[in-house]
Amino acid sequence: MYTVTQLVVATFLCCLCLQNTVVGKPTHCHPSILKGILIGAMPHVKQLQHRYERESRHPKCHHVFQMNNFPECNLMGMERLPLSLYRLSLIVKVLENMAPDSLVKNNLETFAIMQTELSSCEATKSQKGEVCQRRLMEKMDKVSAECLQSNVLFNLVWTLMEDVGFVLPGHHHSDVQKGSPPVSLPVQSSKKRKGKGKGKHKGKKNKAKLEKTAAKQNI
Repeated sequence: MYTVTQLVVATFLCCLCLQNTVVGKPTHCHPSILKGILIGAMPHVKQLQHRYERESRHPKCHHVFQMNNFPECNLMGMERLPLSLYRLSLIVKVLENMAPDSLVKNNLETFAIMQTELSSCEATKSQKGEVCQRRLMEKMDKVSAECLQSNVLFNLVWTLMEDVGFVLPGHHHSDVQKGSPPVSLPVQSSKKRKGKGKGKHKGKKNKAKLEKTAAKQNI
């Protein structure tokens, strides 16, 4: 039996071969093929991220992969492409250095194809995009190998939905959600607060007892 990823990859390669045969030159960007890979890949990408969340020692790392401190880097369309390609290269690098079980292999194959396909797209020249890419590269160059892995594996689903998805024209979150719901990083549960009304209730009882005692003394 072939996996969904293998079938999508086979379709992708057939399209490339067909266009190369007809046109006789390298192919260009195929958003529709990439969108199909994006939706089909979500289940095993989510599975790998969940596995890491369960088994990881959760090293103390600065998670800079999403660049949340730099809202100006939340770019859209082809302006975001250099940033997306750099993140994909980090994912491929991390997956290549992991134990090659079937789940890791499927994810490595998927992200490598996305990287190759997006590399053939023409990016809109943007000074802002180049600055954001350099800024992220500087941040990631300073993290350890363990923290690089943590940054990458905690953001696999985010990369599909937010990073790769925002590059595709006409792509919406609902398209990915049809394949699989988004994944949220684990959040520590807060302790339940004790009820505030108990202290007030006890105070009323004590006051009533004192008034009753004082009444008896007067009698």
